[in-house]
Amino acid sequence: MSIPTLATIEEAKKTPNGWVYQIDFSYLHNDYTPPEAIEGAWKVNADGQIEGTFEPNARYRPIEISRRALPLYMRHKQKDEAGMWIVEVDPRCEHLFPKAPVEATVGYWLIGVDGCVTNSFRPSSKYEPDKILELLKQLT
Repeated sequence: MSIPTLATIEEAKKTPNGWVYQIDFSYLHNDYTPPEAIEGAWKVNADGQIEGTFEPNARYRPIEISRRALPLYMRHKQKDEAGMWIVEVDPRCEHLFPKAPVEATVGYWLIGVDGCVTNSFRPSSKYEPDKILELLKQLT
């Protein structure tokens, strides 16, 4: 069970009749926050107060420290993307990147301040390796 922080309560005041989300990493440098980073949310009433209990997100996937080797196409430096996350797709769909099907998204890697991919990895909630061959047949 999650308890709202003071910052969350203040954010709720700015979001009447909406939702306040608990996110496990700052995505200020990215275009959007992936659903896998949202731990859950609280409903906010018309007065800007949190009501009810924390609703966990079934698609949430915590960041892992990975020990596996990165795909070759991800090993170059990307200094202009420091602090951002980049997508890893199933190797069978690399030729389709960046338009690979969402089911081929293995997860996301964090780019460090030196421009190198770190070992911080967030798995995708939609990755379905067993469906890749079927998807590839549909695309050809």
